[in-house]
Amino acid sequence: MLKRREPKILLLLFLWLIGLEKCIAQDASGRPNDTVRLKNYAVSKYSANDGLPSNATTCALTDRNGFLWIGTENGLCRFDGYTFKTFVNIPGDSTSLTNNYINTITLDNKGRIWVGTLDGLNLLDPVTEKFRQFSHADHKPGSLSNNKVWSLLADREDEIWIGTDDGFDRYIEQKGGFEIFQPNASNPHSIKGKSVNSIIEDRQGNLWLGNWSTGLNLFNRKSRSFTNFPQVRLPNQRNPNDVWTLCWDTDQNIWVGTYWNGLFKFNTTTHTYTAYPCPDKENRSVFRIINLDNKFIMACGNTGFYSINTQTNTWKQPDNFLGFQQAGLYRDKNGIIWMCALNGLIKFDNRQYKFQFQPFIKANRIITSLLVRGGSLWVGSNNGLIVINPDGRTNIMLHSTNPNSLGSNDIHKLYQDGEGRLWVLTEYGFDEYNDKTGIFIHHFHHSSLGGLFNEDVFRDILEVRPGEYWLATDAGLKIYDSHTNTFTHYYNQENNPYSVSSNHLYTLVKDINGDIWASTEGGGLDRFDQRTKRFYRYGANDKQTGSVSSNNVHHIF
Repeated sequence: MLKRREPKILLLLFLWLIGLEKCIAQDASGRPNDTVRLKNYAVSKYSANDGLPSNATTCALTDRNGFLWIGTENGLCRFDGYTFKTFVNIPGDSTSLTNNYINTITLDNKGRIWVGTLDGLNLLDPVTEKFRQFSHADHKPGSLSNNKVWSLLADREDEIWIGTDDGFDRYIEQKGGFEIFQPNASNPHSIKGKSVNSIIEDRQGNLWLGNWSTGLNLFNRKSRSFTNFPQVRLPNQRNPNDVWTLCWDTDQNIWVGTYWNGLFKFNTTTHTYTAYPCPDKENRSVFRIINLDNKFIMACGNTGFYSINTQTNTWKQPDNFLGFQQAGLYRDKNGIIWMCALNGLIKFDNRQYKFQFQPFIKANRIITSLLVRGGSLWVGSNNGLIVINPDGRTNIMLHSTNPNSLGSNDIHKLYQDGEGRLWVLTEYGFDEYNDKTGIFIHHFHHSSLGGLFNEDVFRDILEVRPGEYWLATDAGLKIYDSHTNTFTHYYNQENNPYSVSSNHLYTLVKDINGDIWASTEGGGLDRFDQRTKRFYRYGANDKQTGSVSSNNVHHIF
């Protein structure tokens, strides 16, 4: 004879715990949170103890295969999510790095990684893991303009641009050499300033350069000419044109980080600068910037890293991560932020923390049930029903002397039936809520068991058929027919093995066969066959393999 196939039921057994769905709602000020972009991230930190060759990390990027590449002051690392592999200079090996201090890295369209160091440029083939070295030679035309490489860019046409300590270079693949752009006093359209610390590309394919001592330079790709946009330097003041980093905002204006004068926004239409001073007067520098959205950026300064609300110019430090002039910031295609700090590599992962903090009302409440209906969040608690509207307004419903108010403030479950009606199960009956009138209709059922059990406690509800509601109570299983306003009552009978195993029911689930499963306190798990009207018990049994682990079952899914 074929055995009846039992549906798979996932059990969460709690002996003394109330359950995951109950948590304390913490008091909050309700003020807007300027660092919300960072508070939703899980934070991991990697250091030399985890395999990095140095705690001082400088730059990062992900390649086509998903590997993360990290520049440090003591070599280049490849990170697979578990371990670090380090590439360093090997004296006498021309296929190794030219120098271990990594300033900048970029990825070209062929999947190759360009590495700028304090002493030379390198091109890594990730398949062979061999480097091609490029260096400056005084008497060799077309060699690198200088061995100190500060910035790299692979543009949309896959041309490689290099910013060095003495010029702006374009790599010519066919020749294996470089086109050099350097200041020329006799040419008004030449580049202003030797050291190129940052390179970004605009929508027209032109390049913007952040130069030391001369500010912004715009390079027109078609005319091969430069236009300089310096700031006015005041007498006896530090030079605001010592530019260290550039970053686009969402409106195609440029965030400009300077070495001595902090943060500016450059309007590419009006060619004007706007200062965004840091409230911390000790933070005079901005070494790195990434754009998060039209309101937030992240920046690294000499006193650390900051999340900046650019609408209010509010600067917040996420933690004690140390900034320095070669620190890096990188946001990968998954939205993960990699912070390259003096004291390690920090990962901000928004894929781990999916929840945003919702300021709650100023009262300690245990949240017992959540329901989203009509775009609003309905929150059941041990002290009333709370409705949080999409615009943030909060409405609290409490029991009062008004007979149309909530039947009890102690709520166990919120449930929406097939017609969209809201049902509220409490310590004192269960209520039906009328959205139009705002009235609660109270329902009770008292039987001959009332002297033995508390029949006013309702813990779960399940609409098995339209208008037919099955209820888990402290006095067994009750079925309410809303069409006839009648109840059917199933309770434990000592001499009946097909009765419910315990009168203390917690949750109800309907399986694919139409059977109703009930979790109980003290009786294990029950399955009710609607055809035979019989309960079948599944209790804990140390001598039976595959039995439930406890007779106290509070949750089933």
